This record gives sequence, structure tokens and C-alpha cells, in this order.
Amino acid sequence: DHFSQYGVVITDISVTNVHLPKEFADTMQEATVWHNRNEFKTLQQEYDLRKIEVREAEAKEKQKLKEDLEKFTAEKDKDVADWRKKKKLVDAETSKQLSVVKENETADVLEIKSNAELVVAKLDSERDVRLSKIRSTGTAESEKIKIETDTYLQTKRANAEAEIAKNKAQSLKLQADAEAFAAKQL
Repeated sequence: DHFSQYGVVITDISVTNVHLPKEFADTMQEATVWHNRNEFKTLQQEYDLRKIEVREAEAKEKQKLKEDLEKFTAEKDKDVADWRKKKKLVDAETSKQLSVVKENETADVLEIKSNAELVVAKLDSERDVRLSKIRSTGTAESEKIKIETDTYLQTKRANAEAEIAKNKAQSLKLQADAEAFAAKQL
């Protein structure tokens, strides 16, 4: 079929050594080269298409990995922020509790101090009363009244100081509660 255009009909062929005219050989060779070139170009196009597909798939994968990394980073940043918030709440609660403990300690110390001063004042007055009885019997009555008056005044003063200490302690406690409330609001 291919050779019929040149006027050649082949029924049986056995080629041992062929010499073709230059023009005929070039034509045959050109057809073969064209066929091979066409096949090469087809393969080249397929290769180029696959190369583009691979690049696109690689770009998509890189973009997906980048998005996944950004999502992961955002989640971890949120976790860190949550933990910091929890830590601040714990710090605020701890500060509040420490403030309450310090205020209670101050109030207890003031109360113990005022009670001790009251006891000391009573003991001092009792001592003074006994000493005055022993010193003189003639002036004992006047001295006794004087000491009892002093005792009464010291007792009243000690009671007043104890009341002042209690009020100061209550004031400190209220201030600590207010600071704790304010810290909790933060």
C-alpha cells in the first residue's frame, strides 16, 4: 500500500541487500523520521503535562501543609493563651488567699497583744494594790482608791485599745476582701 503510490506492487519480499535510489531512500527515511518525531513530540507533550501535573500536585501539597502548620500553630497559640489565663486566675486566687491569711494574722496579733496588755495591766494594778497595803496602813485607803481608779482607767484604756485593734483588724479584712474582689474581676 505504501509503495503503490510509486508504482510498486509487492507480493512477496525477501531482502538480502538493497540499494535504493537516493530520492526514494530519503522519502522512506523522511516518513520514518516524521513518524518517530511525531511519536517523540507526543511523548514529550505527555511528559510536559505530567511534569505540570506533578508541579501542581506538589504546590497543592505544599499549600495544604502550610495551612495545616498555620492551623496547628494557631491552635497551640490558643492553648498557650488559655494556660496563661488559667495561671493568672490561680495567681489571683493565691494572692487573695495570702492577703486574707496576712490580714487574719495581723488581726490575731493585734488581739493577742491587746489581751496581753490588758492582763499585764490587771496584774500590775493588783501588784500595786498589794504593795500599797503593805507600805502603809494609815494611807492605805487613799492609795487604794487611787490605784483602783488607775486600774479602772487602764482597764478602760485597754478595752478601748482592744476595741480599736478589733476595728482595725475588721477594716484590714474588709480592705483585703475588696482587693480580692478587684483581683477576681481582673
